Amino acid sequence: MKRHLVAIAKYYGMSEERIKSINYDDLEAKFNEDFKSAHNFYMNCVVVNHMDYELYLELFFVIHEHEKESNSNFTNDYNSKFAYTVVKCIMKKKGELVRTFFESNPIGDYCELVHMAIGDKCVDQSFDLNKENQKYRYNEQSTVEIKHISSDEATLLCEENGVNFIRPAAKAETLLMEPIPDTMIMSITNFVNDMDLFCHKVNSQEMHDFFNGKEGICLQMKRNTLVSFLFLQLAKNFIFKKEWASIIATNKMLISSSGTRFADAHHLTASASRIANKKRELLRETEKRIYDFVEGLYKELKCRK
Repeated sequence: MKRHLVAIAKYYGMSEERIKSINYDDLEAKFNEDFKSAHNFYMNCVVVNHMDYELYLELFFVIHEHEKESNSNFTNDYNSKFAYTVVKCIMKKKGELVRTFFESNPIGDYCELVHMAIGDKCVDQSFDLNKENQKYRYNEQSTVEIKHISSDEATLLCEENGVNFIRPAAKAETLLMEPIPDTMIMSITNFVNDMDLFCHKVNSQEMHDFFNGKEGICLQMKRNTLVSFLFLQLAKNFIFKKEWASIIATNKMLISSSGTRFADAHHLTASASRIANKKRELLRETEKRIYDFVEGLYKELKCRK
């Protein structure tokens, strides 16, 4: 994480002397400590008890700051204050990213979260604090917004702007508990098209690739809540893995109906739960159809075993 912390220090205007004097192992520990507290509190408040993210933030910082103010070491510890200030900024400014990361990763190490928050565009991978004449470069004019382009195009843009681009490692992971027959994939394909759940008519190959987490597969939803509810029911009936939402969010497999963002785990599970918590007699017709369809799939799988 060292190069990311150096990048942040530079961005916040620290002098070279100050940057070189920092104990980066201690600073990294402070970052992880604050993020770990936030992560634990998030899982309890937002994931388990469905608290609004903004309210969660307010509560967390009030409680956390009270604890820190009562700690005399915090007042005199520059690393602690610096880490806390940056953690607070990331959680407020990068809420969507933080939520996705917290719901997709185990509690513990937050190097990747810091990396994603500040971006490759701000970090020179070849930076070495111990090498003289090696200067970290941050230039507001060289910031590159990388959206909806290929890795090759992103690499070229970054090279043109004097920054490095790291290709994300492929994390192909199947949504399925176990393989399902092609006839069932075709049945699901026909169902989602009949329900008009996605922005285009999908074919069975796309559905197969999506279920099996093929690298690069991404579908845009047309009816966000119904898609989420369908996937939740597939998980409850042992067709999808229970961590389906995290897999989808981590691998950026779904785009919202607005086309402006990838679906995150929190929104997927929260919207699905709103339907699942209704009494059966209060369900809309479309919601009942999903219930009945998935129950039929489950019975079909049981008969095959």
